[in-house]
Amino acid sequence: MTLEEFEANMLELKGRIKAGWGHLTDDEIAIINGEFDQFVGKLKKKLAADKDLHEFQMTNEK
Repeated sequence: MTLEEFEANMLELKGRIKAGWGHLTDDEIAIINGEFDQFVGKLKKKLAADKDLHEFQMTNEK
């Protein structure tokens, strides 16, 4: 699963949560969005670091 697919799945999940739990306020949903955005940012950094490390290892093994 790519990061884009993961993000799309999470957006769909958030939509289902909002539809199923209509009693959540927009402020509460904004908090969830903010935490999700932080999570995605951390995930992107981790994936980029892993990719950089892998590329470094590949170039130094030759």
